[in-house]
Amino acid sequence: MKFYFVTIWFLVTFLQVAPLFSQVDSTAIRKEMRLNYRKNQFKLDKNHSGIGFMAFRPQLGTNVYAQKPWLGVNMLTDVFEMKLAFGELSNFGIETDAPSLLPLSKEYGYLFSMGANIPLNFMNFGAQKSYNRIFRGHPILGVSLGAFGMRDSTNYQGDRDRILFLNASPGYRLRFPYLSVDFTFDMNAGIYTGNRDELYKGISFYPTVTLRFDGLKQLFNPNLVSVNATQATMSNVTSTTTVNREYRSTGTVDVYTTYYSGNVTVSNTTIGIQDIGPHVGIGPKIAFTSPAKDPYISPGYLVGMVAQGRAGAFDFGLNLEGGKVGHGSELVIKDKEEGKFRKKLERGTTFGKGTLNTVNLYADIGFDVSPVFLIPFGITVDKTQATSYFSATAGFSLGTHFSWGQAFSDTSAASKYDQLLATKDPLFADKFIDPRVVKPGFLGGWYFTVQIGALSFKIQNYRYYGAPFASGVMYSVNYRFPIGKT
Repeated sequence: MKFYFVTIWFLVTFLQVAPLFSQVDSTAIRKEMRLNYRKNQFKLDKNHSGIGFMAFRPQLGTNVYAQKPWLGVNMLTDVFEMKLAFGELSNFGIETDAPSLLPLSKEYGYLFSMGANIPLNFMNFGAQKSYNRIFRGHPILGVSLGAFGMRDSTNYQGDRDRILFLNASPGYRLRFPYLSVDFTFDMNAGIYTGNRDELYKGISFYPTVTLRFDGLKQLFNPNLVSVNATQATMSNVTSTTTVNREYRSTGTVDVYTTYYSGNVTVSNTTIGIQDIGPHVGIGPKIAFTSPAKDPYISPGYLVGMVAQGRAGAFDFGLNLEGGKVGHGSELVIKDKEEGKFRKKLERGTTFGKGTLNTVNLYADIGFDVSPVFLIPFGITVDKTQATSYFSATAGFSLGTHFSWGQAFSDTSAASKYDQLLATKDPLFADKFIDPRVVKPGFLGGWYFTVQIGALSFKIQNYRYYGAPFASGVMYSVNYRFPIGKT
């Protein structure tokens, strides 16, 4: 009988205590799941990549003001970030808050920087559930090295003033399907390398807004693969300097020559690449000229569609675009005696700039050139084995353009060209003298692109045969949605 009472007591006690063990165990599991979930979201924060547009108003010197926002392109892959922007500065010569005063000079400038844009794992909210189901916010911290370059708009051929700076930019990022918005406060400290000290006061502060399109990394789902590479290193380096005395008309000159020698070792290795495989994408594009070119060529804009693909190191595409492009005033003469021109604009001439309408249809053929940037470090990489998520490509463009509707910015320029045509050398063709001579023709050129998944930033050199005054460089961003990936 006693045995039965003990058994019943044990069962009752176990049934009362067992749920407590189960509760402790489930609490630990839920805690671990929440921890893993936060880790995964933070990983997705760090994987965010894309290309977009940025706007800011730099405050550089005590007498220099940016009366209009600077505009540029922001490129981000994982935490590596590059920025390229253009804009104007007004130099008043005195410190002033009166916008009605006329500046003494106008400066055209650029900004270029490279660094890291690091997500922070606190004060965050929301989640990324897939590549097109995102509502997420989190702090970010940017650190970079960069440079401002400026040049007086009335002296395009003159020396350029530069500011080299270290940047820190805390901010906050909001991410949505296909795009993100960064709000940052940029703090720069640097040195000025010109002779106009009023252009920079040593430190500067300004807010920046960046609208970035998502590179769809989660959709591409890259695989980390190893590709073959070789690395050359040098050791036991020695140098020898010799002196040779040369006799010249002005006297004797000692010429010093230094020779270097050492042991070179070449070893085989591998490098990891985020491989997204061969693919083709279709999407919109927008192209624009740099505001820094405004002194000698009118601004232009093109919009259109692009079908572009990549396979290993090979890059190919088909572009259809249209809009207005700017043209210059005068072409550089290559050989006056033979009536030849370089088909390159004279940057110091501005009286006859204007615009024309065009529709362009052309193909791109190029290759991945990103391994070239590793050569100075003694590293060569075989990129034919993988199609990398982040790459740089370069190549040539071939096609045709349909141009019409030329118009001067200043209508009085037409009489100037009438005079030039009446007095021109008979060897000079009219199309190299007068920008009003416009007709369809062959379109060629070269390009360089930075590719991040579904996005690319492109520097395109256009050569308009039939409208040579419109030849020049434009920048574009295109968003290609990959075919066959869901």
